[in-house]
Amino acid sequence: YQSRDKGVTFQMIGSGNVYQDADVNGMRQLENGELIITTYRNENYRSTALKTSGYNEENPSDISFYTVLVSESPNANLYGIWGIEVFGNQILLSEYGLKGVNGARYVYKSTDNGENFNIIFDLQVTPLTVPNAPTPTETAHLHTIHFDRFWNRIWLSVGDNPNSNVYYSDDYGTSWQLANNDINMQYT
Repeated sequence: YQSRDKGVTFQMIGSGNVYQDADVNGMRQLENGELIITTYRNENYRSTALKTSGYNEENPSDISFYTVLVSESPNANLYGIWGIEVFGNQILLSEYGLKGVNGARYVYKSTDNGENFNIIFDLQVTPLTVPNAPTPTETAHLHTIHFDRFWNRIWLSVGDNPNSNVYYSDDYGTSWQLANNDINMQYT
């Protein structure tokens, strides 16, 4: 649904069920005017990112949706509250959910308004290449992703203790560094 009057009235986007009985957990408008939508996983399907085709604020019911990404992790969600960042034609999606090898471990990036995505961070692999980063344990999972427009930096929060850290990338996810963490702190 969308509201153009600060929540007084709402109008349905599309014609009902967005994707295979999955609940929507996030939505952002893209630079090209289309929408990217993320869904929760369920017993039948992994979390999914969809895009609209032909979205128009004036007539939001006359659009279609198509899948652009299915989460690699079976026990994680592409998490709309903490895990969608849109900047220019680039999109970051991060997972959030259960812990460990099958839990929330991937960050994805698109550079073409969400038509294609690549993995830019794997919590089971990437920390092993970052100086001073801890080796992930069974409690490891991603928390949130953010693009810092002031520093042109991607920030990634990881938990839970003893994995709690913040990673950052100054080259759009090609390489990662560990933020200084002298305090034993749980980041969210």
